[in-house]
Amino acid sequence: MKVSNNNAGGQEILQGFVERHVHHCVSSLMSSVGARISEAATMFDEYEDDLYNLYTKTDWESAARDNGWDMNAEGEIFKFENDDTSDADSWQDACEQDNTEPYYNEALEHWIVSDWLAEKLAEQGEIVGNFANMSVWGRTCSGQAILLDGVISDIYNETFCK
Repeated sequence: MKVSNNNAGGQEILQGFVERHVHHCVSSLMSSVGARISEAATMFDEYEDDLYNLYTKTDWESAARDNGWDMNAEGEIFKFENDDTSDADSWQDACEQDNTEPYYNEALEHWIVSDWLAEKLAEQGEIVGNFANMSVWGRTCSGQAILLDGVISDIYNETFCK
């Protein structure tokens, strides 16, 4: 049975899950690094790509879907328009065909997470990277307990409630 973050029992289960996999808030550290990102990228050369990617994520899919594109069961991206069908090779291609700008999701908080959770978050399209041998999640929401994030209950349910 799937766990829901809408009731006390589900929240208790998800809180335990969060306590096991979300370790420390590093928002202040990442804010300081971000303020001097070009210097930090030089100092942490081996993490340069991850470092830049820990602050924003380009979201081509949402922008394309909001502009009428969809994906069928075979994974083909298409759009119906005036009884014609347009095809695209990727969400980015779909946006480029329509001259649509992508959305940019900004990390509002940064958290050190377990390597396992980092992998699962990345599979869900979350901002995740490695910085100074830490798996860091760039959380794009703020102001609520992490256990209430839809992505957390989705990962829990996909992993443990099959």
